[in-house]
Amino acid sequence: MFWKRYLLVAIISIWLFLFLNSPAYAYLDPGSGSYACQLLLAGLLAVMYLVRLYWRKIRAFILGFLSRDVDGKDV
Repeated sequence: MFWKRYLLVAIISIWLFLFLNSPAYAYLDPGSGSYACQLLLAGLLAVMYLVRLYWRKIRAFILGFLSRDVDGKDV
């Protein structure tokens, strides 16, 4: 199958990226940490908003999943 060749190329690429790199000697200023915190907070708030927006669908899915028997039949 042709997808095996793509998988092999992906594994070799990841291996090369992880183990054959050199040090960057880069400088991270204090603003970088602040920016990372802002991104984390924005992502958390976005997830909370989406949960709030789709809460009825999420709740209905969970209750429907829990109300089924082990065999998949309704109780």
